[in-house]
Amino acid sequence: MLTLTRLTLLSTLRQPPVLAAFLVIPAVLVFLTADAFDKFSSVLGVGMHDMPGHGAHFAILSGLWAAGITAAMISALTVTEALRADSVLALKHSAWRWALARGATLIGVGMLAVLVSIGFVAIREDGTGVGVWLAAAYNTALYVLVGQLVAYFARDAIAAVGCVSSLWIVDALLAPSMTEGTWWQPVLSPWYSAEYAAMGYHLGGGEIAALVVWPLLLVTGFVAVFRLRPRAPELGFGAAASTAVTKPSRAHGLRLLLVDLLRHRALLGFAVAGPLCLMASSLWLFRGVHVAVPAMEHGHRVLLATTMPQLHAAYMGMIAVVSFSGTAGFLIAIELHGPDGRLGRNFGRLGAITILRLGTLLAVGTVATLAALVLVAAVRQPEHWGWFILAHLLAGWTFTFLGYCVGLLLDRVTGILLMMFFPFVDVGIAQDYMLGPALPRWAVLLPSHPFAQLSISSSFGDAVFDTGYLAWGVGILAVSAVAVAAVSGRRLRRAEVA
Repeated sequence: MLTLTRLTLLSTLRQPPVLAAFLVIPAVLVFLTADAFDKFSSVLGVGMHDMPGHGAHFAILSGLWAAGITAAMISALTVTEALRADSVLALKHSAWRWALARGATLIGVGMLAVLVSIGFVAIREDGTGVGVWLAAAYNTALYVLVGQLVAYFARDAIAAVGCVSSLWIVDALLAPSMTEGTWWQPVLSPWYSAEYAAMGYHLGGGEIAALVVWPLLLVTGFVAVFRLRPRAPELGFGAAASTAVTKPSRAHGLRLLLVDLLRHRALLGFAVAGPLCLMASSLWLFRGVHVAVPAMEHGHRVLLATTMPQLHAAYMGMIAVVSFSGTAGFLIAIELHGPDGRLGRNFGRLGAITILRLGTLLAVGTVATLAALVLVAAVRQPEHWGWFILAHLLAGWTFTFLGYCVGLLLDRVTGILLMMFFPFVDVGIAQDYMLGPALPRWAVLLPSHPFAQLSISSSFGDAVFDTGYLAWGVGILAVSAVAVAAVSGRRLRRAEVA
């Protein structure tokens, strides 16, 4: 039993400092997102903004989300990456003991996420009730089960991250704060009933039934798919690749670039489906809500009245582009060791290899950008289409490059943490005109600022704020491209030495 416990812990806690950062950093976001959601609800006129203590409600929701998504991501990444440890466990122990050990370990890590996240909420709100802790523990346990189920079906880190992120978006959209209470919310969301109880509401028959049925369904699903996961480690991509050296050609280089892009179909699905889902859900949820947005009219900045879907056409697209293109770039860096080896064997010049890698990243950034903008025309026509598309393309390319650099410089868990959460702080809070007509002073220090300014001002008004933002954005893109060339050269030189 000691060996079983040790192997299970090692498969989950391979890098304790990284795990600690993964647990703490999302919880720190509670202090940012709670105030943002509180102010957001007042702007929208939805949720519980007219009830006493509504600010605490949003702090509680933020804590529940931070703990849940952290536990789900750790669970999914552990299952997708622990193939070798799983093989040892399967040889030495029965499947049921293995399943119980893995589940107990991940739930234990999830409870650490609850302790950190709800602890931050308790500090922020000068204490929380027992019901909040119980609700957080319940939802986090469900997130752990969901993360494992997703990983067992996906068997791929890219697909697992995309599915877990999408499930969190569903949780947020169906939360008690975002929509009026309906009978179908506890049916569609496993986490709704616990969130409802954490806010102090009396549970009805539907919520109580959901609290019982959802865990049973998830446990049953976990048991059903558990035996479908392969027990033997699969050969890596590089091991199966041919070592023959072929004569380099432009056609062969183009084929290798396409292999880079198409090797993981889940990567393209992540880059396309993610922005589309985020845009569609935001446009559906906030239709008919009016806000004020800054714009240029006759050479002066003014506030224009508009609807939330029209603002989302300019704003949520930027969030989707930054978040999903950055994550796609990161996943390219960590998944394409095999193609990099083939490039090194077929092209002797480092410059040619770097150009192919830049082409791959530009293609993925373009796909993510177009996917995010495809719904814009159905909502509104930006005043300046050229500037609008250019702003999003520059943002997509830049964050794809930055994500790629993060993937080469950091490990998988830390990089996923950074690329999934940072864009929502950068664009989702700092550059957010939905929270008011003035941005915080520190917003100008973040990399998305010039792109967000070009996007907003090209969508509303008769001119963009300042064409200097274009030079600013191109400068950031150039620096990120140089960084890609530098880190790519470092990887290939290491491969040659090896």
